[in-house]
Amino acid sequence: MSDHRTHVARAVDSALRAADPYDIVAAAAKRAWGDTPSLGGRACVLVGAGKASVAMARAVLEVGKLQPVPGGGVIVCPPMSPGHRAPPAFVGRSVRLMEADHPLPTQRNLVAAQAVLDAARTAGMRRVPLVAVLSGGASAHLTLPERGITLADIRGVTDALLKAGATVHELNTVRKHVEKLKGGRLALAASPSPVQAFILSDVPGDDPSVIASGPTSADASTFAEALAVLEHRGAADVAPAVTEHLIAGAAGHKPETPKPGDASLERSRATIVGSSSLAVVAATDALKACGFVIAEARFEVQGEAREVGVRLAEVLLEARERRVNSAPVAVIWGGETTVRVAAAASHGFGGRNQELAISAALRLADVPGVVVASYATDGVDGVSPPGRPPVAGAIVTGRTLGDARAAGIDLAAALALNDSYRVCQSLGLHHGTGPTGTNVNDLTIGLVY
Repeated sequence: MSDHRTHVARAVDSALRAADPYDIVAAAAKRAWGDTPSLGGRACVLVGAGKASVAMARAVLEVGKLQPVPGGGVIVCPPMSPGHRAPPAFVGRSVRLMEADHPLPTQRNLVAAQAVLDAARTAGMRRVPLVAVLSGGASAHLTLPERGITLADIRGVTDALLKAGATVHELNTVRKHVEKLKGGRLALAASPSPVQAFILSDVPGDDPSVIASGPTSADASTFAEALAVLEHRGAADVAPAVTEHLIAGAAGHKPETPKPGDASLERSRATIVGSSSLAVVAATDALKACGFVIAEARFEVQGEAREVGVRLAEVLLEARERRVNSAPVAVIWGGETTVRVAAAASHGFGGRNQELAISAALRLADVPGVVVASYATDGVDGVSPPGRPPVAGAIVTGRTLGDARAAGIDLAAALALNDSYRVCQSLGLHHGTGPTGTNVNDLTIGLVY
């Protein structure tokens, strides 16, 4: 038990190495182009977006030896550190790096998204392939509202849906029907040129039509479904222009997104290069090497963060009771939970992984030899207070509730107010800061000693 932070760190480090975007995209590019060597070295248009976009783009440039045409290389990425320079692979290849924000888009997101749309149209006009690299964060990075809808409208609806606990599928169903690049319309802009997308999945199920809101994939969702999401999540009155647009679309007055079987997308191919399973398997192997017996390894875990925390705690308690020898036991879950923000929590800070951990700590109170660690693999869990660095998640034990009480901290109250960051900080529960450069959902680890 005294080594629990070391064990967790080894598991997380192994997971992040397995999800390294350069390595897995390089391998995927070799597989994809091994049968079509004519694409390697050809002129193309290269676009990308998301938290891992720079490494992914570098991989396809170096492995495929692609030559983006003038004006045909746009990679949208998170804000870079001062003095950061473009990788050497970009130099001399007409590839621009454009910064954008996440999760709520800003004006520079619109500028970057327009540049990506222009590049895709260039591919279509010049009859050269469009190669796209997409990862978590790309939905926000590629924000480009339909006519009559403003950036403020998109921000307002996105924020309302996130706070209401909308799933990524629900959120992206709305985005596809109020923006210009999502729901297959990036590929549509490049038609009739072929499209090859390399996608690092950050959503349960690894559906390319959901990841990054499916800019290169056919979309089975409809205007009516998007409208239903707003109504179900209580966001129909947030931005009248958005609601009116969806009503018009549901009535047949707006063109739908391209659907499965649409001939305009028959030359578009999406390759999932990595997902949560990579992280779970790698973490599992690391913990086995540390001597743990694996009681459970699961993918695609979803639900309200605080409810998932209780479920994991129950699994650990059962594993503790059923253990037949002294070997430590591990449970590894991969997926992405949601957080429903309370109406009174306007000043709270934190994220789903910190909430999951606190919830588990409440259920595991005073139980010896148990640990729960939950992390966002992109290194950024929710929202940090102004001036404070982002954190990846938190680690709790059966002693955490007692430590909180001794420090005069009410964990249950903090959870109710969605204010997990400050209590985790006060109790020294945080783990990791700063972006990791990848994103394959969250990794949650439970240990029984």
